[in-house]
Amino acid sequence: PLLSGLVGSEMCIRDRFMEASRVMAANLLRKYGDSPDKIISEVFRAFTSRPARAEEHQVLRTLYDEQIAHYQAHPELAKGFLGIGAAPEAKDLPSPQVAATSILVNTIMNLDEAVSKR
Repeated sequence: PLLSGLVGSEMCIRDRFMEASRVMAANLLRKYGDSPDKIISEVFRAFTSRPARAEEHQVLRTLYDEQIAHYQAHPELAKGFLGIGAAPEAKDLPSPQVAATSILVNTIMNLDEAVSKR
């Protein structure tokens, strides 16, 4: 029983992080439109307090490009992904873009440098 409560709690936290990523992604898309490089720069600085080095930026851009291609090829997966959490879905934005940007934001949020102070 105790272990199942922990697993449920972990799932809840993961869902909240994904929901936060989705909401932030929608806000960034409204601000920057289809400019993933600007989004990468802002998110990386927001979570690490420094600009991304060129190689870091390129890795994140490759991730975004792969995710956008995936969600454009499978828009039904983007729709399901965007239903996570209680925040309303960004119906004014293309769901593949929101999903791909959410993955990008969530990846940066989960960097060691973003979650721990050294």
